[in-house]
Amino acid sequence: MNGRTASAQDNRLFLKGGDNPCQGYVQVYHEKKWGVVGSDGWRKENEDVVCRSIGCGSSLGSTNQPLDTEAMALVWLNDLHCSGSEEQLWECKTPGWGISIYTKDIVKKIKCSEEVKLHLDGYDCAGAVYYSVNNSTGYFCEDSKWSKPT
Repeated sequence: MNGRTASAQDNRLFLKGGDNPCQGYVQVYHEKKWGVVGSDGWRKENEDVVCRSIGCGSSLGSTNQPLDTEAMALVWLNDLHCSGSEEQLWECKTPGWGISIYTKDIVKKIKCSEEVKLHLDGYDCAGAVYYSVNNSTGYFCEDSKWSKPT
């Protein structure tokens, strides 16, 4: 699993399939199963709730993205109506968990305003930790006392 996670009790949410943890389509964990959030009735307020709940700022927008076969297994939430003030996506109005007539293989790929990623030319899983927060960018440095857990 890659990305930042928001959780409340047994529900979890993160963005998957993006270039960094603050970009991708919404995956939700509920009743010990992972599923996706459908794009029916999708609004910018929904995106803002997602981005804020995982610590990624606000939404910069979304695009339609076809789902891969693995992700098409279960649509947990669909036809969401967020006001934008909710702390978590499951606080938004919805017909209910797992209640969906969703038959498309398309979801919304969200891009949030903040990002954290690794950067080292030629490598995907190594490098310096780069951030972009509130229009500031930079790298975490050695003096931040990061260490490997023992």
